[in-house]
Amino acid sequence: MADLRQRGAADQRFLLSTLPGHVPTQTHHGGCPPAGAARRAGWRGAGRRRRRLRSHRHPDRRARQCARRPAGGSRRASRRPSRGRPRAATDDLLIAALDQAAADGVDVVNLSLGVKGKRSSDVLALAVNRLVESGVPVAVAVGNGYAGPFNAGSPAVADGAIAVGSTYSSRYPYLAFTLDDGSAAPVPYEVSGRGPATPASGGAEATAIVASCDPLPAGSLAGRIAVFTPAAGGYTCRPMDVARTAAAAGAVAGIYHNPATAPDVIAGQPCCGSSPIPVVNIRETDARRILAAPAGTRLTWGAYAGSPLGADLAGLMDQGSSWGPGNELEFKPDIAAPGGYIFSALPRGLNWYGVNSGTSMAAPHVAGVVALLLQAHPGLTPAEVRAALQNTATPLALTGDRRRGPHPVAQQGAGRVDAVAALAAVSGRRAAASPSRLALGDLEGREEIRRITVHNPTDHPATYVVGHRAAISAAPPYTSYWQPLDAAGEVTVEGRSEFSVPAGGSTSVTVHLRQPAEVPVGTLFGGWVEFTRAGADSPEIRVPYLGLAGDYDAVSAINPTFTAVNTKLDNPALRPGYFSFGKNLPISVDRTDTGTANDAAWVMLSHGHPLLERLRLEVLDASGAVVATPYDASWVARNSGAGTGVEFYRWDATLADGAPAPAGTYRLRLVFDKASGDPDRAPGTETWTSPEVTVIR
Repeated sequence: MADLRQRGAADQRFLLSTLPGHVPTQTHHGGCPPAGAARRAGWRGAGRRRRRLRSHRHPDRRARQCARRPAGGSRRASRRPSRGRPRAATDDLLIAALDQAAADGVDVVNLSLGVKGKRSSDVLALAVNRLVESGVPVAVAVGNGYAGPFNAGSPAVADGAIAVGSTYSSRYPYLAFTLDDGSAAPVPYEVSGRGPATPASGGAEATAIVASCDPLPAGSLAGRIAVFTPAAGGYTCRPMDVARTAAAAGAVAGIYHNPATAPDVIAGQPCCGSSPIPVVNIRETDARRILAAPAGTRLTWGAYAGSPLGADLAGLMDQGSSWGPGNELEFKPDIAAPGGYIFSALPRGLNWYGVNSGTSMAAPHVAGVVALLLQAHPGLTPAEVRAALQNTATPLALTGDRRRGPHPVAQQGAGRVDAVAALAAVSGRRAAASPSRLALGDLEGREEIRRITVHNPTDHPATYVVGHRAAISAAPPYTSYWQPLDAAGEVTVEGRSEFSVPAGGSTSVTVHLRQPAEVPVGTLFGGWVEFTRAGADSPEIRVPYLGLAGDYDAVSAINPTFTAVNTKLDNPALRPGYFSFGKNLPISVDRTDTGTANDAAWVMLSHGHPLLERLRLEVLDASGAVVATPYDASWVARNSGAGTGVEFYRWDATLADGAPAPAGTYRLRLVFDKASGDPDRAPGTETWTSPEVTVIR
């Protein structure tokens, strides 16, 4: 397996640990965390027993070699040492890394990286497609652009990529310590980040001290862990100053808690400064337990704890996971996997282990599952791998309200990966359906007809019943203020909904798909065509679909969320200065004195169309003729993901040839050429014209 990432050393170790599931042993040089700590945590990655390779084309080369040698001395996982300064990788380096992965004969590649606002013809997406065409499956993080539909990054938008979204874990894992006070319950903590990492093992006596900046007697805390105890009114000395005072008295670590915090919530990060000793934050309930413990109570590092997530979050879609579809209505993401609150390995300086969240953590889970499938069946093609993953994925309920129905397909794709079911599918114990996903495009009210072929690899004929499961639809705006709708698309089967597939044979069915009735233009709808074996209670295989109601070009280029949130502002708006917000009103540009603030005209814009083929700012004279184009750009991504992003476009009162514009009245016009979902159709065009701009000379 190869893992190519646009990340620092800490994230490299975290992702590499998630992917192959390797439990490292202690080394004499501190390069690997203690094995006992990992085993106590019950940590295992997704693709155990798979060999991993880290790309040497990536410029971040600080990660140290860390390999386990199991009994017999054979090396299970290897990573060559590398060095250099970390920086973001450029496309040419990443493409070279992909080529090297192919040359090295890797089985599967993980890419926890990406850039939003790109097309499937982006150079990195094309490179991924080339690698997939050579026979190597590629799992790619879809991105962490939480702000509504159309946020998939490149190269996740590559047709051949397995684009991976993120789900929450069932628990939030914590580092913890134990107390020898007679209770076995561990005490979860968070590292303050303002001092050294806590030890992975060992411990010391916990001693309460008054949280004061006054010096303590030399050696009074020698070898002890200081528990900061604030006065009744709170901290009168900054916690990091208390830590330095404790360190001067010989303390080896500090424990921070805040009585003003809710009892069962870990205290927030203490403010200001740094500490020469590790400082951790704990819950107030645990602080009371420590303070009530007998004198001499010992604290031991290296434990782990977890807090269950609520029922409307646990195991469901991570709200920070990027939405699809691709900007040209491609089916993205393809699948989801655990990525929220993932516990994995970190460098020694960051505590050996920790918690991270995001699709960068989800993609290695899928890469690990793919590795397991290929280990069992080395001849699988990338298309067969993706089909097995999507056919057997588990649809997830709506995050925040699991009783309402399945979460939109535009964010969860086929659903959460099911490794066991996928293995059964490639092992000939379950049927398979192709294509494994249906991208319907923009339907504009028409019916889409697709043919799905079901293959039965078993030795016995099978009868299936075709069904349909609709997901919640997502109506515009394409921001974090998207609207969930219960309106669903319709799926009907041409002919009989029950059909037989001979042993070792295939049968095709034709399905008709229609968009939901009476939904806003641009609503994303989806669901699953399900195939249930006769007499079974649940579907054996599913084919997800995703489409857009109405005409993609009819979606407004102007973001409506901006004015819904900022009710006293206009969008777009003609303004007298950069970062000037307000109403859209006529202005004057006074060129008689360039020292004045109003010597240029500005247009503020929050645009919400996923991708513009071209965006222009034109200057019109009194007759309506275009006399200048101060801004002209191709393939412009939206700037309003969260709903309130803006940009300002400037006209400096000059003409197209650079000559000063004569005194008089002008108007500024924005021209939006939209990227159509149909590559054979010209883009739709939308315009906006400003009030008058009076040039004074």
